[in-house]
Amino acid sequence: MAVAAAAWSACSPPRAPADPPKPRSNLLLVTLDTTRRDAMGFLGRTPSITPQLDRLASESAVFTDAYTVAPLTLPAHASLLTGLQPNSHHLRDNSVAALSAEATTLAEVLRDAGYATGAAVSAIVLDSCYGLDQGFATYRDPPRDPSRQRLFIAELRGDVMVDQTLAGLPPAATADAADAADAAAPWFRWLHLFDAHYPYSAPGSTPRPARTEAEAHADRRRLYFEEIAWLDLQLGRLFDALRARSDWERTLVVVTSDHGESLLDGVEPTHGWFVYDATMRIPLLMRVPGALPRRLDPAVSLADVMPTLLDLLGATRADLRFDGESLAPLLGATLPDAETAAAFDGRAVAMESWYGWSNFGWAPMEACVQGGLKFVRSRRERLYDRSPDGRGERGDGANILSDDDPRARAMRARLDRWAAEPAHPLAASGVTLDDERMRELAALGYVAAAARDLSVRPDFSVLDDPEDHAEVAFLLERVTSRFAEGDAAGAAGELRRLCELVPQSVFAHEQLGAFLIAGGRKEDWEEAERHLRRALEIDFQRAKVHYNLGLLTMRRMNAAKEPAEALRLRRGAILELRLSLEIDRNSPEALANFASLARMEADQMDPSARKARLALYDEVLAAADRFLAELPADHADRRRFEAFRADTEQARQRAAVAGPAGDG
Repeated sequence: MAVAAAAWSACSPPRAPADPPKPRSNLLLVTLDTTRRDAMGFLGRTPSITPQLDRLASESAVFTDAYTVAPLTLPAHASLLTGLQPNSHHLRDNSVAALSAEATTLAEVLRDAGYATGAAVSAIVLDSCYGLDQGFATYRDPPRDPSRQRLFIAELRGDVMVDQTLAGLPPAATADAADAADAAAPWFRWLHLFDAHYPYSAPGSTPRPARTEAEAHADRRRLYFEEIAWLDLQLGRLFDALRARSDWERTLVVVTSDHGESLLDGVEPTHGWFVYDATMRIPLLMRVPGALPRRLDPAVSLADVMPTLLDLLGATRADLRFDGESLAPLLGATLPDAETAAAFDGRAVAMESWYGWSNFGWAPMEACVQGGLKFVRSRRERLYDRSPDGRGERGDGANILSDDDPRARAMRARLDRWAAEPAHPLAASGVTLDDERMRELAALGYVAAAARDLSVRPDFSVLDDPEDHAEVAFLLERVTSRFAEGDAAGAAGELRRLCELVPQSVFAHEQLGAFLIAGGRKEDWEEAERHLRRALEIDFQRAKVHYNLGLLTMRRMNAAKEPAEALRLRRGAILELRLSLEIDRNSPEALANFASLARMEADQMDPSARKARLALYDEVLAAADRFLAELPADHADRRRFEAFRADTEQARQRAAVAGPAGDG
């Protein structure tokens, strides 16, 4: 629905905007990465492993049928913070694009309404370079350590994140503060917790030896739920500290997840590939000051959260357009009357996964949930009966689709409208190449700068259905296991199999190229370059591919025997690293290497090209500043790089007074 404020005009009289609460409510938004709905005691798990969240749920509105928009962290959080579906904001995979500056985020609206805004995220998949920092006065990125090679996404643990959030809260008003002063500075804090994401390694948890794959899988499930239990303890610390504050009674608390984790309940081991309930159905609760606790059964979406919160906080703006709808009529001080509740019955909720298209060239998956039915389409279509007496999504006979089924026809039409009519389509972000950059690329051997455009819906009928390649998910799990065990050669062999199995996979070529470079064998360089260039032919918007090509070119530069060849390779490496930074501007590895090479290039430029030389020094200084911003204060490399930056500043000053101001 396009306009949240008018979403229910067809079924109830128009509502006048609610007066802001006095004093205005604070807002705490907690997102639990990779957290399954059925991990929550308040949603039926017995015995419960989430007593702290259960206690909060007893004070809250609990949505029993909530869904993410996509089973990936960045797209889901983008929808949560904008009220837009992925076909509006165009973030359909992690780490390949950033939220457009045209977007209006929840933080921007609340900042403009006088809120003190702040966020703390625990994994680089939500780094500020991806644009979700818009509107936050403080946005605490997790540090990236450029001196370490990690197979898995680096994260900060939940205890550290809770400590950060508590330390960043504004002081609570004193008990005798005047109402006007008390209401003057409400706060909004977003806390993102990554603990439940693979690998599962809660403090005190230890993997058990497994003799069979079934035993290994059972142990992974145990470790996963132990992560949730440990995370619940940390949330208890947070909620207890907030309950001790004088402003707790006027603090609106939202707890939800970006997506679940399959654990083989929906074919895949983890998440991202498919749109089954194990990864798409999520917990969602809202503790609304002054409202009675309740359980609400309508289907709802992460895209509904922002318009709902703006209504509840009295911050609705008439100029905003949402794909989601406000759920505020269900969340008043009293329980909703029958007419209001009926208006939300039978809602249709849309969701998708474009992971297979982005990384492997398969048809995307789209789904629609309505009532007890779920309609899924990729190259093929499915219809599932999810009612208590139905067959569910998995197993023989689960797909109940019949020819010209009127239920499927209606849900297909709903998906068609959703795909064709996004509420507020934003400009797709990415690397923009000017003519000079294109010439540089041509000199490096690129025929064209291809890109897999995630803002354009492909023709599903000519692409493979992801379910026909379910074995790929397990092959990648074997890659992960081999690498974790120190068997890099075995992992590379599995990736070669993947490249043969899915030759159009940008992910497979990207990963194999990186593995071969990391192995350090000069005889692997040619194969590594071949796979990396093939990855860029499929999709030019891959920061890690450009970085690894830059790294490979640096190694060839260091091995070059002729100065002219070394110069050519250095300029090629600078270009690749610059392209990487245009996509991922906070990568410390790319920043450090770019700064080093570009400084070398600037030092050796003809003094008569002063203008171009000074511009390059400025690039080096900017990269050095961004690199230092990523380093902890006690990092071993900090002093050395601070000295490098100071020396570069002096070199720039010398260049500024030397030679004519030519254009170079």
